[in-house]
Amino acid sequence: MYLAFCRAGACSAAIAFLTFASLGACFVAAPTMTFATAEREPYIGENLPNKGYVHEVITESLKRAGYGAEMCFYPFARAMVDAERGGKDGVAPVYFDESLTGKFAFSDPFPGDSVGLLKRKDTKAAFEGDPRKDLAAPLNALKAFSFGVMRGFAVAKEFDGASYLRKAEVHADEFNLKKLESKRIDLVVIDKFTAADLMVKKFPQ
Repeated sequence: MYLAFCRAGACSAAIAFLTFASLGACFVAAPTMTFATAEREPYIGENLPNKGYVHEVITESLKRAGYGAEMCFYPFARAMVDAERGGKDGVAPVYFDESLTGKFAFSDPFPGDSVGLLKRKDTKAAFEGDPRKDLAAPLNALKAFSFGVMRGFAVAKEFDGASYLRKAEVHADEFNLKKLESKRIDLVVIDKFTAADLMVKKFPQ
């Protein structure tokens, strides 16, 4: 996971060490920095204690640097658009996306997210080879299946650039799980802890 600061008037946060380094035109006068975010339980959420671990990391880091922090919750795609247009000082949590480095300054990574594919037990899908070494080949072997993804969310360049895959976008992970349950999609791209949290809370059966 990363915290992404808008380059136009923001600072790059070295979250791992709780220090901040100047990138030039920094927003040094503002006592509070405002970030767009999305519900990503169990990492961050309006209904979690202290709004979750990611919220605590960001607010404490900024506090030590002399800033306040305000987190505004939106669907993820809207959060990204709002930050890109300068409506917020940054967006979090996000995956590192090289295509966004011209717009955002990414923090050092902090723990969180173990993204994979969730399927029904009766779906005959399996990775061929080791996707950690070569993701393109395993994805090609899954081209007969449909994927549920979060709108606006970068996963991995091999997956994001795989135009031959059938991808259906939603604005919240919960909707993908509903579609998976009803067999409207075959696979869901999701963090395993987010999936477990949603299944316990929303799909206990």
